[in-house]
Amino acid sequence: MKYVKPITSVVLALILGFTVVCFTYKSVNAEKIDSEITKAFDEGAETVAVYIWLSDIDQDSVDAEVKEKTGLTEWNLESGSRDAEMKKTNTYISERRAIAREKMVAKNTAFVGEVGIDEEAIIFQSAYAPMIIAELTEKQVKKLSKRSDVISMSLYHEARVVAE
Repeated sequence: MKYVKPITSVVLALILGFTVVCFTYKSVNAEKIDSEITKAFDEGAETVAVYIWLSDIDQDSVDAEVKEKTGLTEWNLESGSRDAEMKKTNTYISERRAIAREKMVAKNTAFVGEVGIDEEAIIFQSAYAPMIIAELTEKQVKKLSKRSDVISMSLYHEARVVAE
């Protein structure tokens, strides 16, 4: 009888621990992995070139920064003259692109560092889209598929220019 309470406590702790582990473990999200990637690994490839599409930057924060720096929004570009309107529009677009580019480069660079993709494995890192092309192992692809900020992954095919 004197061991019932400690044994019950240990059993309950094990059950609780097992439950927590089971519900917090993230499994591979096969829906994010294009079938061409899976096929390439099934055929024996050690690494494949992969497009990694991420969630977008916060466009509302880009708009807020543009407004803070220029006083312009997409809704207040109209002006008395066509020349003044064009100048305001060009200023707005230029500043919006610069801020979005800065945020996109920061996001993509942080992602690469956070997930530990080697610099040599990076084929392309976009400055204007939440997209990276990298040479990845099957283990890396599966690991990335578990991340909430990874939207999808597809096989990268290098473009070929055909002379006519």
